[in-house]
Amino acid sequence: MIQKFPIISIWFSCTLLCFNANSQVANDSISQRVKRSYFESKKILGYWYMVDSTHQRAEFVDEGYQITLKGADRNPYYFSKDSTGHIYSSGYFPMWPPPGCDLELISDDSLNITFSPFFTPGKPILYLRKKNEK
Repeated sequence: MIQKFPIISIWFSCTLLCFNANSQVANDSISQRVKRSYFESKKILGYWYMVDSTHQRAEFVDEGYQITLKGADRNPYYFSKDSTGHIYSSGYFPMWPPPGCDLELISDDSLNITFSPFFTPGKPILYLRKKNEK
């Protein structure tokens, strides 16, 4: 019985140290700082086309107090608008857990949209606006 105590204590110590080392290495996306921008909603209204072979279309629609992102293959995402007509770049879809959508306006005619399902960081997708559709 006395010999089992040192073996158990060594095993417990090693387990505790390994767990502590692994938990410090892990990176949680919830604790990361979210980069948000604030821009005028008029800059993104209209149709945007994905830069790939599918050329999928996304449309930003002004619905008074919010801007809605509508796409053919996705749920609508909502971006709250303030009284001056500005929106935050982070949108939402009302569901739990909430999938997110982040916008990065690169220029007047190019936009990165990042869809983040269920707290998982997504990859940015480049969209372009055609010159005759503003």
